[in-house]
Amino acid sequence: MNVKISSTKPKILPTGCRCLDRLLHGGIPAGQLLVFYGEAATGKTTIALQCSIVCVRQGFKVIYVDADGTFPIERLRQMTDDFEKIAQHIGIFTPKNFFEQTVLVENLDDYLKQNVGLLVFDSINNLYRLALKDPDTNFTLNKELNRQLAYLSHFAKTYYLPVLITSQVHSVLEENQKIEPVAMRTISYWSPNIVRLWLNPKPNVRMASLEKFGGRSFSKIFCYFKLSDTGVE
Repeated sequence: MNVKISSTKPKILPTGCRCLDRLLHGGIPAGQLLVFYGEAATGKTTIALQCSIVCVRQGFKVIYVDADGTFPIERLRQMTDDFEKIAQHIGIFTPKNFFEQTVLVENLDDYLKQNVGLLVFDSINNLYRLALKDPDTNFTLNKELNRQLAYLSHFAKTYYLPVLITSQVHSVLEENQKIEPVAMRTISYWSPNIVRLWLNPKPNVRMASLEKFGGRSFSKIFCYFKLSDTGVE
């Protein structure tokens, strides 16, 4: 398959999974942030990879920020039958700490001008969480994460770009112990679209529930999907 570079960006980037696309009214909206959060192995990175493949096949480049430092190159190879052609249009950036992440975000403008159709941030709060060791610096770190998300929101609108963000989670001690994204308030403020991913007793089956879309809150809207060798289906 030849990947032809396009110049007309669509309003919505499909995920390549019919049930997720129905949940998201067609896919990831351009000009906005969309956050997928959930526990480990719920499919966050697989969804990010599949959206990247869809984007490249539509004729655009992808900027993929691998803030976890674990970009699954073999998983990408497994999910495509044209790996070399897909991979050459995905630019991978791997900040080593939260400071490097800040510098990268501030300079993403230099790369987004080059016919980019998707920006992936996997995951936005990993290096932030690792930096939260000294209580005296927490306020500064929170402020910095807020500024990074403000930059990403600005880039999404300026370049009419879908921005897919994955988020690590932590437990919240309440009557019903639940999980939520690390730095939930900051992420929720900047992202008008949030999807929670859930594990399922059935092997390779996951659930996605829509919590926020277009700035509106939702509940009890969900779908089931399967993680396979070829991605999300």
